[in-house]
Amino acid sequence: VEPERVATVLADRCDLVIILCSAAFDREAAHARPELAHVLDAACKPPVLVNMCACTTALSPAITWLPGAAMPAELIPTILSLLADPGQHIPAHEAPAQASPGIVINPAAPLHATQSLVGSHSSGPHSPSHGGSAGIQAGGAGLGPPDVDVCRVLRGHDSFVIAVGISPDSSLIASGSNDKIARIWSLETGQQLRQLQGHTGMVTSVCFTPDGQQIVTGSCDDTGRVWSVETGQQLCQLNGHVGFVHSIRVTPDGIHAVTASLDHSVRVWVLASGLSVRQLSGHTASAASVRVTPDGKSIVSGSEDGTVRVWTLQSGRAARKIEASSGVMGLCITPDGRTVAAGCSGSAVRVWALRSGQQLHQLTGHTAPVSSVCATPDSKHLLSGSNDKTIRIWSL
Repeated sequence: VEPERVATVLADRCDLVIILCSAAFDREAAHARPELAHVLDAACKPPVLVNMCACTTALSPAITWLPGAAMPAELIPTILSLLADPGQHIPAHEAPAQASPGIVINPAAPLHATQSLVGSHSSGPHSPSHGGSAGIQAGGAGLGPPDVDVCRVLRGHDSFVIAVGISPDSSLIASGSNDKIARIWSLETGQQLRQLQGHTGMVTSVCFTPDGQQIVTGSCDDTGRVWSVETGQQLCQLNGHVGFVHSIRVTPDGIHAVTASLDHSVRVWVLASGLSVRQLSGHTASAASVRVTPDGKSIVSGSEDGTVRVWTLQSGRAARKIEASSGVMGLCITPDGRTVAAGCSGSAVRVWALRSGQQLHQLTGHTAPVSSVCATPDSKHLLSGSNDKTIRIWSL
């Protein structure tokens, strides 16, 4: 359903809108959730609560039941009570017993998941962090079973947290939220240092520049913005996209930013001026993720059209088109610059040789779309996060 049509109907007929997404919607239309939230937020008066996960994890532990089940009528007062006071503690509603979360170690051969980290994560690529906070966790140094404890919780956002980033010197954290604000925190103390205010939509992506002096942000207001870390002031605005900015990254030399947007395009910007110097066209659906190669020569973008495209940064020329067979939700390039990995809406993780485009591996094991992938600094392992609520570690 077109979000604009939904918003129009709801705005005309309802005083309060609560959307609890089904598991099927989570799997098949995950990309529509942030767009729907943004449109509803703009169109519906008075305010709207959009709960964008399969099991209403944003309201847990007060509300818990199995996906697909009808909402118990006795929970409606609980929901309204939470809307009035989101910080209150309400005992969990009883639900059928489920397997206890834990860490499953599978000492398998390469190209299989070496670990599956199963926890209580929400579903989906933009699932809320409970309570509008970000947690810092400390674990073991290796890839063995970690003794994990939450060592700090960062509170301050007024809605769910979408994106986080760490400064090059590991002293600062940047976070972006549905509350339309990006924030800077001290990693050591957890203290909030700056609020970056100016976006008029959800902040979907955050990234530090290589020198750590600036932060770039992307948003559902169709813009990217550049901020001073020292003062928190906006330095310039990246205007040109006609759709949400899903992903933003900075080139290794700190001169350019690159963005991927709902308008199907990838753009290259000069950070100092905010000018768009190249528009890379070719995707036929929303560009969901973008990365820059470690040598700064190429841009890699992934789209819901089921392709990964490699572009020459200097000229904007399309160098390579790679078929992923299903929509691309997350991308990463290994630090050695040799391979690119994509998390796909069809639940697989695919790995290709960056130079040739040849598929090297298809990693299967997830049972839902894979929304996020990243590689370890030694390029030997790949981590993937999925709507199936698991994180898997793969040996490449």
